[in-house]
Amino acid sequence: MMLEPGSFGRSFRVGRILGIRLSVHWSLLVIAALAILRGAPYGLWILGAHVCMALLGTLSILWHELAHALTARLLGYPTLQIELHAFGGLAHIGRQMRPHHDLLVSIAGPASSLCLSALLMGLSRLAPGLWAPWMIFSLAEWNLAVGLFNLIPSPPLDGGRVLLAQFERRFGLPGLFWAYTIGLWTAAAAAAVALFLSQTIALVVLGLSCQTAHDGRKQTLERLGYMPAFPLRIAVPWPWRAWRDRRAVQDVTRQLDALVAEHAASLVRRGDAKTDPADEATATKRRES
Repeated sequence: MMLEPGSFGRSFRVGRILGIRLSVHWSLLVIAALAILRGAPYGLWILGAHVCMALLGTLSILWHELAHALTARLLGYPTLQIELHAFGGLAHIGRQMRPHHDLLVSIAGPASSLCLSALLMGLSRLAPGLWAPWMIFSLAEWNLAVGLFNLIPSPPLDGGRVLLAQFERRFGLPGLFWAYTIGLWTAAAAAAVALFLSQTIALVVLGLSCQTAHDGRKQTLERLGYMPAFPLRIAVPWPWRAWRDRRAVQDVTRQLDALVAEHAASLVRRGDAKTDPADEATATKRRES
């Protein structure tokens, strides 16, 4: 995710990584402590496994946010800091990005998480012992969930930023309004599913997403000053678009041919009606002579 610095309140600076300031929000420490304490009653080995999973899960979030930050750096945008919190991470980009650059930066995070998940699933089959394959596979599932969850098309999730970038690039400010509207309803539907599945953290993140989409929709509507119509020129795969355009051209050509034929027939009928019988008799005598 990418938001403004301080969106979740106070965070603590812990150092720098690849020249980017790294901060940790207090909520991450609370969630990590609760996850570790869940394993305390089950013995030392289970407690150690929970500690390792908490650390590796945090490193996976850092990997995801670094993908955002380094992609932005390659495109010429500075990253002010990376903030890790209980609900994931935030990469604070230094300035406003162009829509197509925003698209690339946004998709880099989920792509990195999904690639890491595929790599870990392969490693889990090769790891020896009992605990190592279980931990590696659990980490692979965690990264898969992070990657897929961030693809939900609702801001400030990465899928939502992709939606905003595409609609703004194609349709301008009215498209931005409808992208926020789609994001709002998508987040509300996903929140209902999270509530049904009792996924508390996902529910909180989706609640934040609903609020972000609602605020963006309201601000865009104030800038427009009117309710825009939904853009019907939705992007479709180019083979379907080419087939659709070819069919449209054929239909128009067929209609034009029918109009031309009908007009020609009407001219012929009009000419026959205006023919004088005396002229026809004169023409017949000339043919006989």
